[in-house]
Amino acid sequence: VGYSQGMNFIAGVLLIHIPSEEEAFYALDAIVKDLIPGGLSRSLVGFRTSVLVLGDLVKTCLPQLWLEMEGLDAPADEVLGLLCPHWFISFFCNAFPLALVFEFWDAVFLDGPAALFQLALAILDSFEAKQQRDTAGAEFPGMAADYVAQVLTFSRKASASDCEDILARRSALARTLTEDKIAAVWGPNEGRALEERRREEESRAVVTALRRAE
Repeated sequence: VGYSQGMNFIAGVLLIHIPSEEEAFYALDAIVKDLIPGGLSRSLVGFRTSVLVLGDLVKTCLPQLWLEMEGLDAPADEVLGLLCPHWFISFFCNAFPLALVFEFWDAVFLDGPAALFQLALAILDSFEAKQQRDTAGAEFPGMAADYVAQVLTFSRKASASDCEDILARRSALARTLTEDKIAAVWGPNEGRALEERRREEESRAVVTALRRAE
């Protein structure tokens, strides 16, 4: 499997319910390779692709939210990049109360990686709806850090009713946001993520060569 950040959270949760370390390892292997979109690798190309895909899906499925996110003081894709590690790397383990994590896992085990994107969209949509109910008339945060902090606080303090709302929104999304539609968005964004990675490696190589020449 190798090791990537976030695996420790998943392994810890698995060991709570699977006494055998060997069986827990094979469960971890299946989650990492088969359920987390693009898998987990040290390069995190799969994760970066997931962030870009989620951005495209927010534009399509939650266009009003995307417009509001574009008003933040950081690019919307970067804002999602601060939230996505909790969903696409640690598999919700450090983002929600443990009882709710298992509800989300059930959805992903049943419907595969597409459910992760559906859940991510449902979390953002549910948070937005709750904010509108609880703080009627309040403006959307202007600072990216404030928005990220609010979403993470919402998730970490989520109640059973919040979980029900998220799962209901996810079920509604699943009727139209199919695996095939997500796959169609994945390909172009994977190419973009690989190109970004290539440029990063080239930049590091140039810096390393300049340091050696000093």
